[in-house]
Amino acid sequence: METMTISAVYDNGGKTVDRYTVVFNDGSCLGLSSNPTHPQGFSQWGQGVVAGPHLGTKIRLAELPKHIQKYIAERMINDK
Repeated sequence: METMTISAVYDNGGKTVDRYTVVFNDGSCLGLSSNPTHPQGFSQWGQGVVAGPHLGTKIRLAELPKHIQKYIAERMINDK
C-alpha cells in the first residue's frame, strides 16, 4: 500500500464552502471549509482532482490555520 502524501494545498479565499482543497499523491483530495468540525462545516473526500488555479491560490501546508492542519492529519490517519 502506497503511503499517502500531500502534493498540493489550495485556498480559494472563502469563495465557496470548500475553501481549502488538499491534493494527495494518489489522485484523491480533501475539500474543507474553514471550520470542518462544525455541524454546518464541510469536509469531503474526492477522487480524480485536477490540481490548478481553479482551486484557488496554491499555498504551503504550514500556511493553513493550525486547527485545519491538525484536522487533515487526523483524517489522513483515520479515513485512509
